[in-house]
Amino acid sequence: MFSATFKDGIPAGFELLTGLWLTARGVLRQSQAEGVSMILAGDPDWNDYSARVRVRFTADPHRGAEAGLVLHWRDSKNYLVFSLKHKEGGSFAVLRIEAAPGLRYVGDQAHLSLDLQEWHDLRADVHGVDVHCCVDGRHVADFGFAGAPPAYNSHGKTWPEDPTQGRAGLITVNATAEFDGLEVIRLTDFSHIVTPQKGHRDGGLLPRQSYAETMRRFTEWMIRSDTVTDKAKAPESIRRYPPCLITNFEGADDRLWNLGGEFAFNHAILITGAVQYYAFCGDRRALDMAMALADWDIAHSTPADAALPHLPPSVVTWHSDGSWEGADWGLLENPVQTGRWVGLYGDIKSGVESYDQWVALETAMYLIDRRAENPAYVDQAREILDWVMRTLGVDYGFHPGVPGVVEQSTYKIVLTHHELRFAEMHAKLFEVTRDPAHRAQAIEIANSVTWCLMSDGKMRQGFWAHAQAAPLVLCFNDQFCRIMAAIPETAPDGENHILQTTGLFQAVRYERSRVVYRTIGVSLDTLKVAGAPKAVKAGGLALREAEAPGEGRDGWAYDAQTHLLKVGHRAPDVEVVFE
Repeated sequence: MFSATFKDGIPAGFELLTGLWLTARGVLRQSQAEGVSMILAGDPDWNDYSARVRVRFTADPHRGAEAGLVLHWRDSKNYLVFSLKHKEGGSFAVLRIEAAPGLRYVGDQAHLSLDLQEWHDLRADVHGVDVHCCVDGRHVADFGFAGAPPAYNSHGKTWPEDPTQGRAGLITVNATAEFDGLEVIRLTDFSHIVTPQKGHRDGGLLPRQSYAETMRRFTEWMIRSDTVTDKAKAPESIRRYPPCLITNFEGADDRLWNLGGEFAFNHAILITGAVQYYAFCGDRRALDMAMALADWDIAHSTPADAALPHLPPSVVTWHSDGSWEGADWGLLENPVQTGRWVGLYGDIKSGVESYDQWVALETAMYLIDRRAENPAYVDQAREILDWVMRTLGVDYGFHPGVPGVVEQSTYKIVLTHHELRFAEMHAKLFEVTRDPAHRAQAIEIANSVTWCLMSDGKMRQGFWAHAQAAPLVLCFNDQFCRIMAAIPETAPDGENHILQTTGLFQAVRYERSRVVYRTIGVSLDTLKVAGAPKAVKAGGLALREAEAPGEGRDGWAYDAQTHLLKVGHRAPDVEVVFE
């Protein structure tokens, strides 16, 4: 294709579109500090190539400054960009698309600790719509810019034409920068280009990263979200709040998606997920985040004389002066006895027959967990799953061959937390029936969700149109832990982690040779541990090994094959000793 240096000026074949492009001291410099500047090379049919360049900013970049590679340029409204960008949280590598009519969409990005005024090497490997990106030889981002697969058409194509070919070049946005040694070479081996939408297979779909690592990365992002979020959209008076108190969703580009949202709904599953993560690894920052959010909800709960008193605000709409008003959404009239699982979502008008899987599947898993009370509960749970599949199941999930479940019958979209709930249900049925088909389904669906994690730690809502935003919730922690408890080989080996407690969880301390924790009331706990415990104590007293410990019955059992430890206890304080 070509290899260009700038020692003797701008080589023939380059087209200057916008900006002030000059050569000096053997490099190409763009000196226009405002707006979009581009210079292009190559042919309109270019594809299957690797583009490389060295770049540095020539001035201390302000927020929004960007410089890097243009890929698949078709016209001024349709092209891809892989760049270094200075954002609210510092320096980022960003892979994005500009698509008509006026859509700007971040496919993936990574938070980097870089001095942007030093030289850095950018490389983008392109194969059709799929792009694999590196900075200084380190892999940082991937995405497949397909507008929509054939089956996923509830929102239509995300853009009219997929970016499959086009010219290559250089770009700056609100920045001055220097470029050195632009090279574009032909690619013939694409095996390393593994995008989130395609995933990686070895028989079945493999996870992008382990469930535990997925949990760590998106919880870490949530903890530091206040430092990386662009809150310019919010009134000045509420920018002091963390993002989860301003909006329900954050854009893939770290901007607030909207103002306000379903706070009672989203805050509940953020709080429980934060507590679950604290239980899993002992990270106190997650618990502190949960407590701060709960304090705000309590302080702003409905008054004592309200129809539903002492509840957090259901739906919040922020005003420009920093005040807000609430609304009541989603009261239920059904569904357990009637089978009409409707009415969960507040954006669906009362009385509309929109069938839902969330409450149905949670109810089914509740029945499985209480099967000791009535063996018929398992059959009822199966019947609920069958109803969900008949009513809301689809043959397209996030990846080919992976089944999906849509949010509701009037909004037929496949989203991450719904897919993971679907995986949970199969995991719980495997736990009780040992049917390998349920295990296989649980793992493959859960694996597909791990590919929705962005390289900076945000969890996308899904793919295609829904890759543009991430929900500000942590329910994924509860879901992954439930799956790991039912299928323990998906949990980390050689480590100690609390996966489930039937009693309310209160505190934990992980030490080298023991785990000390506390629940409220009686509990049956499930842990994945590094090895057989030497002793298990509750209330300071040693518990006996038991074949099947249960809730309300003192005792413990360790499975040497799965490394699962079950602890039943009546006293709240538990100590597991390993040495």
